[in-house]
Amino acid sequence: MYYSFDVGRFLVQPCRTLIGFFGSMKLGVAALPTLASFLRDHNITVCQIISSSIEGCQDELMVLAFLDLTHSDVQLERLLEEINGSGL
Repeated sequence: MYYSFDVGRFLVQPCRTLIGFFGSMKLGVAALPTLASFLRDHNITVCQIISSSIEGCQDELMVLAFLDLTHSDVQLERLLEEINGSGL
């Protein structure tokens, strides 16, 4: 499950709508392309994505993503619903 948080202490880009996502993602060939497709479809720019393995879990990653929603056509809540509903 993904959720957002305030990125004000991590990124400084005046006049931009920046958000952070943190959650786990299934490890698979289609996972990142699927996530990228959601973001592209809503005109969201990826500032940074960091992932790391979860000890003792071979099929999931922890993901931290910083995104720019300045020109996005979707509300944050709707984007979270789409991503969480996708099975990522």
